[in-house]
Amino acid sequence: MRGRAHRGGMRPSMDGDELINLLHRLDLVKVKLNGLENEVRNANTARSAAFLQICGRFSRDFPLNLVGGACSFKFTGP
Repeated sequence: MRGRAHRGGMRPSMDGDELINLLHRLDLVKVKLNGLENEVRNANTARSAAFLQICGRFSRDFPLNLVGGACSFKFTGP
């Protein structure tokens, strides 16, 4: 008896070509996911840099409080 029981039926065994094809498709998915992770990481880096630039600009006019590594503004005007 070849294959394994699968939900009450038999699942045919995978031949070598099918296995190679499946592994190739999985590699393509991994490459795509890695690319998306890099895009997100780059976007977060750019967003953080822009935020720090904004913090630097506002800190000239408003007192800057650094709490837990994040910048926040405290208005102390009239």
